[in-house]
Amino acid sequence: MTMEDAIRSSVAQAVERFAAYMGTLPQAASWVPSFSPTNCDMISWIHAKARWLIRMLAWVRATLDDAEDMDITEESVRDWLRELQAVADAAEDVLDELPHEALRLGLMGMPLPHQVHSSSSVTPLHELSAFLSCVEQRMEDVVSRFMKIKKPEQALELDCCEEQEHAESISARPTTSSVIEEPRIVGRTEELAKIKQFLLLSPDAEESTRNNDMDDHVSVMAIVGMGGLGKTTLAQIAYSDSQVNQHFQLKSWVCVSEDFDVIRLTKAMLQSLNVEANGLSELDPLQQKLVHRLSRNERFLLVLDDVWDVKTHNSSNWNLLTAPLLNRSADSKIIITTRSSEIPEMVATNSTYDLSFLSDEDTLELFMLHAFEGRDPKLHQNLVAIGKEIAKRCGGVPLAAKTIGGLLHTKDDEEWNKILKSEVWNAAINQEGSIIPILRLSYLDLSAPLKRCFRYCSLFSKDSVFDRNQTIRMWMAQGYIKANRRELMEDVGQSTEGVESCPFPSHIRHLSIYPPIGSRMTGISAIKDISETKSFRSFLLPDPKCYLSIFERGLLSDSYTRIEHLRVLDLPSVRLDHLPEYIARLKHLRFLRISVSAKALPESVGSMYHLQTLDLGRVSELPNSMSNLHKLRHLILSSWDYVRYPVGIGKLTDLQTIRGFHVSPKHNHAKLGELRDMNSIRGEFAIKGLENLADVNEAKKACLEKKRNIWSLHLEWDDWASSSSIDDEVLESLKPSVKLESLQILGFKGPSFPSWLGDGSFSRLGTVKLEHCGNWTSLPPLGQLPSLRSLYISEARAVEYIGGEFFCGGFPQLEELTLVYLHNWKSWCGAGEGDCPKLKKLSIEWCGNLDSLSLINLGAVEDISIFECPKLQYMPGNSLEVWCVEAAHLSPAAPTEDEPHLQIDQDVGQ
Repeated sequence: MTMEDAIRSSVAQAVERFAAYMGTLPQAASWVPSFSPTNCDMISWIHAKARWLIRMLAWVRATLDDAEDMDITEESVRDWLRELQAVADAAEDVLDELPHEALRLGLMGMPLPHQVHSSSSVTPLHELSAFLSCVEQRMEDVVSRFMKIKKPEQALELDCCEEQEHAESISARPTTSSVIEEPRIVGRTEELAKIKQFLLLSPDAEESTRNNDMDDHVSVMAIVGMGGLGKTTLAQIAYSDSQVNQHFQLKSWVCVSEDFDVIRLTKAMLQSLNVEANGLSELDPLQQKLVHRLSRNERFLLVLDDVWDVKTHNSSNWNLLTAPLLNRSADSKIIITTRSSEIPEMVATNSTYDLSFLSDEDTLELFMLHAFEGRDPKLHQNLVAIGKEIAKRCGGVPLAAKTIGGLLHTKDDEEWNKILKSEVWNAAINQEGSIIPILRLSYLDLSAPLKRCFRYCSLFSKDSVFDRNQTIRMWMAQGYIKANRRELMEDVGQSTEGVESCPFPSHIRHLSIYPPIGSRMTGISAIKDISETKSFRSFLLPDPKCYLSIFERGLLSDSYTRIEHLRVLDLPSVRLDHLPEYIARLKHLRFLRISVSAKALPESVGSMYHLQTLDLGRVSELPNSMSNLHKLRHLILSSWDYVRYPVGIGKLTDLQTIRGFHVSPKHNHAKLGELRDMNSIRGEFAIKGLENLADVNEAKKACLEKKRNIWSLHLEWDDWASSSSIDDEVLESLKPSVKLESLQILGFKGPSFPSWLGDGSFSRLGTVKLEHCGNWTSLPPLGQLPSLRSLYISEARAVEYIGGEFFCGGFPQLEELTLVYLHNWKSWCGAGEGDCPKLKKLSIEWCGNLDSLSLINLGAVEDISIFECPKLQYMPGNSLEVWCVEAAHLSPAAPTEDEPHLQIDQDVGQ
């Protein structure tokens, strides 16, 4: 669902609620003076006007999106775009208020007809009539403002393609240096050999290849090719080559980029040659210094990387730049890298090398090198097959293969397929001068909402570390991320730094405040101290050295109206002992972060209809009205394990971030079954208080198996609680999704493990912790888990013997095994041949009855720790204490680097 669809849906629902509500009121007309049959016409008119505003919003956003791809310099066009943005903001505000007001007046629950005529309904009816009249007028005002906006002639004459190409050329050209970024190149051996041949060719040998009219010119090679082919990388490797270093005593690397300014480039050459040029701004003294530095009988190599600007890079400027290099007794060579085929024509080059595309084989090799760095491709054949298709799409462009390979390095097959099917490949990447797909993944090829996300990051101070998830939620609050997009990238707003009151232009919408460098504490006495705040959509006070004293003495009424349009209010440094009621009056708010240490939240929180992120700190009790926050996606409470959720929390089906659920025995708290439709939950999730569960059907209703985005699950019974007859069935019913990566079970009292624990279908499960499962007499077949790397088992007190069923499957990826407090454990059967091939660390602690331990077939173990196992026998060796174990012998000789490290407690055995 797009943002427009979401707005249309919520607005339509609200209008329908208004219409249905007013349809129950004809008998009340006599005692509601403001009510008349024309109200029904007004409802229809509002609905029609709302649909028109939504279409207008879509058009304005499309226009603003187009403007994102243009380099707009005309102030009249900028003013026009600001006017469009302002009207769009006003339209969004009025549309926002329709569902908010319906919720506030209790219409989302649709009161029964007999409740309409109660005396308590009189005030809401007055409010409703007044609200609808106000909405009607505001909609008319927005339409009027929009109709009066005049599009400037300059906007009509913009050449989108030309401006986009210009913008692309600017942002795609970062500065470079001679330091090699990619020490290994693939498929460029022949090219590198030709460059070195040119550099190392003696002047005498070169003389025969020169034209007579080139006698006064320096030897020049131009490496030409489209962006991403590796021109700079080739030049870097040649520049740093040991033979080249021996041949040239002087070298200079200069990144030219767009501006072929002779003075700037001459200064850069001097700087790279360690010649001081401060204070010199004229060309003559600069070149005199350069001539002096080059007067010695030393060979000189100059690399002019990324030469771009054809207009300023003409033969005149070229001759000026290279004049100090002429008439030298020593050999000088110049390498130029450029995308433009016109550049070599403007200089007297000895050689022009057109860099070609990589072969399919070399492209695949380069892609695999980055996509599988540190991994064996043979273990990921499904990815290899997808990778071959992606490599073909890269069209022989090294930058595309390298960067996309790096992006996919940590991704699963779902993400690989998403890249393969991406529309970015629609561009023709193998044509001269085209922009390659990897650059289309950069800023200029982002969708306009994502560009805004990137710009929004300007709210954060330079070098600050910001939380990725919090930033994404702020983007969502501003409507920058469409609901159907899963890939989230940065986009930007505008920053204003400093803390002093100052006038802001009316179009400023996003404000963050940082204290001056070196200040110990900065207070802002009131929001009213900041002028022109009515346009603000974001207000951030992220530094703990800043605080709003206004929150310490209560929000002033005039200040509230100045921030009423906020979508983001981020005040992590503000700490309160209660959440002020007036916060709920910010009806457009999507993102709220503020540190609260309170027993309960006010019921008014439930009226914040548009809230998506609520980050509050330590709160003990949530209001019943929380069930109204249908758009809430992230609920962040530091004390979640003490919170009992209110009945109706299951209505929040969009909720993604919620750290856990505590089962309460009280009837006025939410039951576990409310998790049934909350399938958007993702990340880490815990269920505690399972000892309070009286009905196994609540566990079944929770439907954990459908929550496929939970990667870490913690299931906990109170260790001190008594066992229940339904414990086994409860745990069996809490089967998680097979996409689970980490599992912890704590305090389970049942006599047997669930059938799903150890099932090989849990192919991603890498970490398992089983603690205080004291009634198990045997351990589950965890050896069947294909990706299990770490296994921790403690307090399995009833286990006496660990048999072959435990090792069944062989633990193919297990690296660390810890067995602690298995008080009755006596022995195990040991690993079979081929089992535990990657087990590196084995820890056995506080197993008082363990008297035999077979280590046969555990040849990969590097670190063995035995602690407080008094029945295991041992004997001292020459330099290494060794214990005798069943059917195993470890040499008493000093360990080598390839032998296991043994840590044995002195109390082991007698």
